[in-house]
Amino acid sequence: MTVDLMEMARAWALATLPYDRSDKTISAEVHGMNIGALLRAYHNWRTRLVEARPRRLHLSSAFSANPDAASLKGDLDALLDKIATGQDLTPHLSKRIKMVVDSSAKKAATRDDLDLLLNEWEVHHLHISRQYEPSGEFVERGDPLLFVVFREADAYVIDLMTHGDFNRDHIFRILALEWPEAKLAHQLQGISVPEVSTGFNEAERQRLRKRAFNSTFAIAGNVYAPAGGLTGAGTSTKASLFANWTTQRILEVQDLMNNRPHELVALAHQEGRIWPKVPHLVFEELRPKRLAFIETDAKLVIPVS
Repeated sequence: MTVDLMEMARAWALATLPYDRSDKTISAEVHGMNIGALLRAYHNWRTRLVEARPRRLHLSSAFSANPDAASLKGDLDALLDKIATGQDLTPHLSKRIKMVVDSSAKKAATRDDLDLLLNEWEVHHLHISRQYEPSGEFVERGDPLLFVVFREADAYVIDLMTHGDFNRDHIFRILALEWPEAKLAHQLQGISVPEVSTGFNEAERQRLRKRAFNSTFAIAGNVYAPAGGLTGAGTSTKASLFANWTTQRILEVQDLMNNRPHELVALAHQEGRIWPKVPHLVFEELRPKRLAFIETDAKLVIPVS
């Protein structure tokens, strides 16, 4: 009997996504999702977390000159050391990371499962305290926050700001000018504006983001677009691309299983393994946003993302 790999992946997502199973409304919404929607939710959730891995620190000139950085040196040094050495940063993130799916009936700006600044510009905000709340799960909340862009091997420290600063031009100016080689903001070629213009002002940018619209930023006559980008649902464009690509790959593996098993036999042989007559596949997360089928007898990994 042919195994339905799409349903296997869907069952994995339903079992793995840490949504509140006691909430009947949320549970019903999750179970009503197709595989594409579940993969978008998975990517959105994983993006809000920060994979624990050592990273090179890049400190902006604004952060280095910020007087709050000196007065909060103990807390900041401890947090920066965690980032550099690859320690778990989850205690410093928003508590809303525990909400993987919120009601789609809500507006994007009020949904607890969405971080619109992160999805649009790929900027995380971290709580800097070394003191933990009584639960021991998260550090104490409050301002200021540390705004950071994380890449696989690098962390770009933007500045210390507050919960009210998510639409500040200051963020985008640093992204555009401080580390141009990192492409933390995408300069739009062939487009220019008067040098005095910043494009949308901060209030306009806030209104647009609340409605899940992207906004550009202008500086010195150049126009920059977000490194991420929002969809109309408030998730990132990368989440949609991830879901589309992974779904297509699952279909390709299904086709191999159904119609071209000899190619799987050859693939296993290349890896020094033997593809069984009756394969047994499981769907697993190898690492964040890296999903694969694994044939348990041959121990053969077939990546799908």
